Amino acid sequence: MNSHQYTVLITNGWPPEAIKPLSGLAEIIQGPDDGDLMPRSKVLELAPEIDAVINQAELRVDRELLDAAPKLKIVCNAALGTDNLNLDLMAERGIWAANAPGVLSAPTADCTLGLILALVRRIAEADRYVRASRWKRFQPGLWDGMLLEGKTLGIVGYGKIGQAVALRARAFGMKVVFTRQSADTDPDYRELDTLLEESDIVTLHTPLTNDTYHLLSAARLAQMKRGAFLVNMSRGKVVDEEAL
Repeated sequence: MNSHQYTVLITNGWPPEAIKPLSGLAEIIQGPDDGDLMPRSKVLELAPEIDAVINQAELRVDRELLDAAPKLKIVCNAALGTDNLNLDLMAERGIWAANAPGVLSAPTADCTLGLILALVRRIAEADRYVRASRWKRFQPGLWDGMLLEGKTLGIVGYGKIGQAVALRARAFGMKVVFTRQSADTDPDYRELDTLLEESDIVTLHTPLTNDTYHLLSAARLAQMKRGAFLVNMSRGKVVDEEAL
């Protein structure tokens, strides 16, 4: 018998300090500690007793799940995106939805610049080369990569994360252009097609919506410079991966 008033389901394993605020307030059911996420079938099995769900934005909260969870009061995404949530149906049933905007802006921007550097300076490739014991001596030209200074970075989606990426990119001497959902009078604003044609590197920072699904289609990918780099920090389906 559950002696607590509430039951909270967390779809993966969290460290004790992260869930300490819930201690004594609710029964906590957690997913695996090995990095895997709780299977949907298990979530559905537990659903009738759940008052709240915390997930990594991977759990599809649809009619099936909502029908199975009559006590559900809130679903929290420990992430920025909300495309896994049927927000209209949740609102209709009086179920709160929460995400984590803002807190991930700086880490995501750092990661974006890290991936850009790994690509253009060929860091991961060189690391594999050395670990395979292929390194004999310095070989001019083999690992030159591309200098970021003077190159154009095109940022698709210019919210908090996109702006944080721009700040870091300018510190490397890059020219930054951006596009966003609404037109802008900023001189660095570009329509998407123009941005793709101008940019040496393109980074994506948009949510996944009906408008952004396959935003980078075959036709748009063909507009990019030959040899340009693409970093997708949004959802996978923003890019037509077959066309890529």
